[in-house]
Amino acid sequence: MLSIAAGAGGFEWFGDIDAGLDDFVVTSIGGENETETTGWNLFKNLQPVNGGCAARVSTGDSVLWAFDAANKAPLKLTGPVERVQAGALFNVTVTDALTGLPVAGASVDGVVSDANGVAKISLDGSSTVKAEKEGWIRSNGVAVTVYAIVPPEQTVPGQPIGTLTDDDAADAAVEEVSETTSEEEE
Repeated sequence: MLSIAAGAGGFEWFGDIDAGLDDFVVTSIGGENETETTGWNLFKNLQPVNGGCAARVSTGDSVLWAFDAANKAPLKLTGPVERVQAGALFNVTVTDALTGLPVAGASVDGVVSDANGVAKISLDGSSTVKAEKEGWIRSNGVAVTVYAIVPPEQTVPGQPIGTLTDDDAADAAVEEVSETTSEEEE
């Protein structure tokens, strides 16, 4: 699995067979080499795994190789599953991936999570966001799709003001604008 990721990501990795562990030990990924006190750790579905050879991966599983992860837990980030409007605030939640408890003080796109692990962020364009906090393993990425409302000066004649630039949402905007127009005409 690491070989596939390395090929797709354009990085190298190295490792050795450890007879004492009866397993393959990763010694370097992307030029980050193990030392006497730090090394690479494997997580499957954000849970620590002892030994990469023993880890069976299935479709839908997540795999994380983290450097210097001893005594650190991975952060887990959850966010909107639907699109969000450009510039509008939306919530993302940071939790401890091992316990599920909220993590306060994590940074997500420059905003710090509160006591409930919630950070209110806004984006101007679609992006993948991650949570980070000293002493923790950086979170998974959450892909956020952002749509923008076309300003009135950029609308096309004959099209209602406020038509969304995202084709899937345009029908809803047309219906909303049409209902408003009908009420105003009465």
